[in-house]
Amino acid sequence: MVGDWIDLSTPGTVTIRTGKVELGQGVLTALVQIASETLALPAERIEIVSGITGATPNEGYTAGSLSIPHAGTAIEAACGTCISVMRDRVAASMGASPGDVTLSDGAFHCDGEQTDHTLWSLAEDIGLDFEVAEPAQPHRANRQPASLPRIDLARKLRGGGMIQDIRTPDMLHARVLRPPHLGARLMTDALSEDDRASLVIEGSFVAVVDDDPLRLTRRAQRMIPRLKWTGGTELTSGILRPDALAVLPGETIEIGEAAESSPDTGTVTARYERPYLMHGSIGCVTALAHWSEDGHLTVTSQSQGPYQLRDAIAVMMDLGLERVEVRHAAGAGCYGHNGADDVAADAALIARHFPGRTIRVMWTRAEEFAHAPLSTAGEVEISAGLNEAGRPDWMTLQIASGTHARRPGTAPSGTLLAELLRDEIETLSPPIELPEMHGLGGLRNAISPYGIPNQAAALKLVDQPGLRTSAMRGLGTHLNVFAIESFIDELARRANEDPLDYRLSLLEGEERASAVLRRVAERSGWADRPEGGDGTGWGIAYSRYKNRAAYVAMVAKISIDHDVRIEKLWCCADAGRVVNMDGVRNQIEGGIVQSMSWALYEEVGLTADETLPQSWEDYPILRFTNLPEIELEVVASPDPVPLGAGEVAVGPATAAIANAVADALGGPVRSLPLSREKVISALLET
Repeated sequence: MVGDWIDLSTPGTVTIRTGKVELGQGVLTALVQIASETLALPAERIEIVSGITGATPNEGYTAGSLSIPHAGTAIEAACGTCISVMRDRVAASMGASPGDVTLSDGAFHCDGEQTDHTLWSLAEDIGLDFEVAEPAQPHRANRQPASLPRIDLARKLRGGGMIQDIRTPDMLHARVLRPPHLGARLMTDALSEDDRASLVIEGSFVAVVDDDPLRLTRRAQRMIPRLKWTGGTELTSGILRPDALAVLPGETIEIGEAAESSPDTGTVTARYERPYLMHGSIGCVTALAHWSEDGHLTVTSQSQGPYQLRDAIAVMMDLGLERVEVRHAAGAGCYGHNGADDVAADAALIARHFPGRTIRVMWTRAEEFAHAPLSTAGEVEISAGLNEAGRPDWMTLQIASGTHARRPGTAPSGTLLAELLRDEIETLSPPIELPEMHGLGGLRNAISPYGIPNQAAALKLVDQPGLRTSAMRGLGTHLNVFAIESFIDELARRANEDPLDYRLSLLEGEERASAVLRRVAERSGWADRPEGGDGTGWGIAYSRYKNRAAYVAMVAKISIDHDVRIEKLWCCADAGRVVNMDGVRNQIEGGIVQSMSWALYEEVGLTADETLPQSWEDYPILRFTNLPEIELEVVASPDPVPLGAGEVAVGPATAAIANAVADALGGPVRSLPLSREKVISALLET
C-alpha cells in the first residue's frame, strides 16, 4: 500500500519509509532525492525513516547493489501512485481533466490556479490505503539531476550519528568472554561460586557486565585466564590454504550449458585462488538491547537486515515476533555479514538478565578479527577449448568454495554466534548456495559476459571445520571475475593479440559493454602504453556484476620494485539511470579501494600463537600512502533503469591489477594477494 512507504500525517512534511539502511553508502540521501523529484517538493521538507521492524517495509537485506533498483523504484512508484490518485480526486472535484491538474510544493493547481487541495488535506480525506501501481516502463527518459548533498554526514562529523555514540542513563556495558575455538565448551566446574555469581552464563555463553566500561575491561581481562574450555576445532595453517577446499566433501551445484563436443585445436587450463578475507571495518561492531518489564525486547543494531535479525533473535529467545523490535543505527561501513548481527544477539541475550536496563555491547578488535564470519577462500580451475582463431568454443569453471550465505534468514536457527554458544552447538548449519534470483553466491559471475558458445560452471560447496564463512562485498564475483579476466588475458597473449581487441572480438553485439571498454582505453591512453616486462605493467579488465548490474571496465598501471605498487587506475562505468551521481561515484571508488586492498595485501593467516589475527599488525590492509590516483567516468546512459553500483567494481579492479602484474612479469600470477612472495614465485615459474 502507498501508506507503507509514505506518511502525510504531519502537515507540510512528507515522511518516507524504507527497509534499506544507511551503511555509509548514501542510500538515504538518494531515496530522499527520488521522493523530492517525484513529489516536486523541496528535499528539506522530506524526512526519512529506515530499518525499524514493524514501522518500515521489509525490503530484505541492504545488499547486492539493489537498494536503488528495489527501494528507490518502490518509493518512486508509491509517490507516483499517490499523486495520480490525488490528481484524479482533485480533477473530479473541480470538474476538470486530470491532465489539467498539477502539483507544486505540495499544493494542487487546476488550470494554473491553486486549489484548496494539498497532499496533506487529501491524505486526511481519502487516506493512503491503496495499492501502489506498477509504473509504466520506461517511466521516463534518463537524465542526470544535481546530486542532493548527503543528509547524514553533518551529524556524524559532529560525533553524534553512529551507534557507538548512543548513551542512555540506564546503560550497562557488557563483554562476552569467548572460547578459543569454534565449537569449544565451557568447563563450568572450573569456576568458583563467586565467579559464577559475577557472570552471565547460559551454556557456553559467558559475559561480564558493569556500569563502567573501563572497569568492565579490567574485570574481563582478569576473568579470561580463569575460564577453561574443552573441544572445538583447532586451526592450522593448512586449513586456511585455498587448495585445502577441493579435498573436502561437499555438494556440487552446476549452472550453464557444457559443450557436448568441440572441434577445438587444443584445451587450455589454468587454476586461480584467493585466500580467506576479513571485513576489517575501522569501527568495531556495537549493539544495544533493552528488555522491558513487560517482556518486550528492543534491539538497536547496525545490521544490514533488521527484519531478518529480528526473526533470528525471536527464535533464539523463543519469543513471538510481536515482542521483538529491531531499530537500525549507523555503524562503521560494512558490505556483508560481519559481526553486526552477532553483537546484537549478544546484547539481547544479556538484556533478559537485567530487565529495565539498556545493555551495550561493543566488540574489541580481537573479537572482530577472530569471531566475525570470514569471506571464504576459493579455488577456480578454468578450461577452454580453442578454435583455429584462438577463440574459445567452450569454457568451464570448476570452483571449490565455502558458503557466502550464513546470515540470519538463511537457516531456521543457528546463524547467531550467541545462539551457538548458548546451545553448545558444535556444527554449523549446512552451507547453502544462493538462488539465481538473488544473483547466486559462489557461482556469481561464474558465467562470463563474453560470446562463448558453450559455458558452464560447477561449484563444489564445502565447509572448512573451525571456520564460519558468510557474505562479503561481491560474494563469489571477486574470485570468479579475477579468474575469468586473468584467463582471457592469457588467451589473448597466446593468440598474440592486444587484450582489449581480444575482448572486443568476444563482445560483438554487446554495445554497452564494448563502449565502456573502448572509453576506458581511450581515457588511459591504452594504445600508447609502453611494452611491459621491465618492472612496469598495464592491465585491462571488464565485468558486468551478476551479468545484470552496471557495466564496468578498468585499466591499471603498476610498477614492481620490492612490492607491487599501483600507479594509477582508470575506470569507466555504465550504471544505467543515476539518481545521485556523487553517491554512485563514491560507491564505485570505494569498491575499487577495497578491491585494491584485497588484491595486494589482505590474507587471513595464523599468528605466532596459532590464532586468527588479533590486530592490524596481523592483518595488513591498504594504507593511504599506497592509494593511487583513481580516474572514474560514469558515462551518460539512455537506460531509464538503475543498475546498482555498490559491488560492481570489486571484480574488475583486482583483475586489472593482476593483469598489469602479469604484463610486468611476462607471465601470470594466479594466486591472491599479489604479495612479494607470490610475485617471486610467479617469476620463478615464468
